[in-house]
Amino acid sequence: MKGLYCKLGENAADVKFVIQETNVPSVQGNYHVKVQVKACALSPLDMQIYEDLNSQRELVPVGREVVGTVLHVGPKVTFFQPDDKVVGILPLDTEMSGLCDTIVVHEQHLVQKPENLSWVEVAGAIRDGLRAYTALHTLARMAAGQTLLVLDGASPFGVLAIQLALHHGVKVLASALSSEDQEFLEQLRPSVARVLGTWDAKVDLVDSCLEETGGLGVDIVIDSGVRLHEEIEARRLLPHKHDIITLLGVGGHWVTTEKNLQLDPPDSQTLFLKAASLSFLNEEVWGASSAHQGRYLHILKDIVEKLSSGILRPQLENPVPLYEATVSMEMVQKKQVRKSLHKKTELSVQTQCNTSMAGSVGQTVQLGHCCKMIHLWWGNRNVLFSGGIRELESVDIVHFFKRHVRGVEGQTTSQYLFLPGNTLPSVDPDCDWTELT
Repeated sequence: MKGLYCKLGENAADVKFVIQETNVPSVQGNYHVKVQVKACALSPLDMQIYEDLNSQRELVPVGREVVGTVLHVGPKVTFFQPDDKVVGILPLDTEMSGLCDTIVVHEQHLVQKPENLSWVEVAGAIRDGLRAYTALHTLARMAAGQTLLVLDGASPFGVLAIQLALHHGVKVLASALSSEDQEFLEQLRPSVARVLGTWDAKVDLVDSCLEETGGLGVDIVIDSGVRLHEEIEARRLLPHKHDIITLLGVGGHWVTTEKNLQLDPPDSQTLFLKAASLSFLNEEVWGASSAHQGRYLHILKDIVEKLSSGILRPQLENPVPLYEATVSMEMVQKKQVRKSLHKKTELSVQTQCNTSMAGSVGQTVQLGHCCKMIHLWWGNRNVLFSGGIRELESVDIVHFFKRHVRGVEGQTTSQYLFLPGNTLPSVDPDCDWTELT
């Protein structure tokens, strides 16, 4: 089977993503679980962490946020049984890529997946949910009535942080890095108190926050990076560290993702006068000590429960097939896209009636009589039907069959059958299946 790996270069910035053949370990530990992967999320790799851990591996597995079905459990596993649906984050020292068909992982890294959540939804949200939970609960000690500023609120992490804070009665301000992000944030429900369009040079972040809080400043700030030097154009939309310190209120908490942050003595003096605190957000810390394992699992369970109940509603990209994973991961690593999702090939049908259905190849799909056009997505290959096949972006041979069925109330519906290769429908010969060409 194949998996996605990162090939390390001479420095952290010189990396290459490759698809490599790999094998499932032949020996499974007593507490390990074998999982058939259904979906996997691709997030940027922090290569500096691997260097700090003195990792000597030439290939680093990519895709650690996974969701799937349990195939086999070790003799001492107590949390799971075969056929359980699970989700989790693979540890930093894992040898297997989450894009492999099957993986072996310790039971302490997995939790149960609720039935009402899709594979893609839970895979795409589990890591950002962990980051939001760590920032707001563990580091900032969020409480009802406080004011929170989320910088780059339209990012996948920012959206979940906003939703989690609103659920706990926190007043939320959010910054937008573009007009599209601002429009998106203004349409969020429950709504944020104010969206700050920092993409517009006329908007001053500090003045807006102080105005919204009556000059008192915000209680919690979560950044998405900090502008350390004025001359760096690529980070122009990021706030300067002095701005964040200025808009913090008395006893405020600044949670930063900027690992290279440096504070000058005047900055420290200002934080001291405000009795404010500074915390570094690194969700990998949960795997640093087994003493926190129970709390870590509790957080993951709480995240999936909030996803299941609709409190957390992630904004996800369209899933991509395995053969596009290298390109997608390069874009994620260069921050050209925020996150990418990989899902095992599935068939989905969207009709002109704005209804949709999904299934696997070989499954019969039934549509209402009012549907005149069908849009079939199979991986990234699409077929548009309007009385016949209009487009097929694939070198594979796929056969499409159709028949009309009259319902009990006299209404006629159409059934479509999609089969690969030279396969023919195994149905009653009296049925009027017609191959579309």
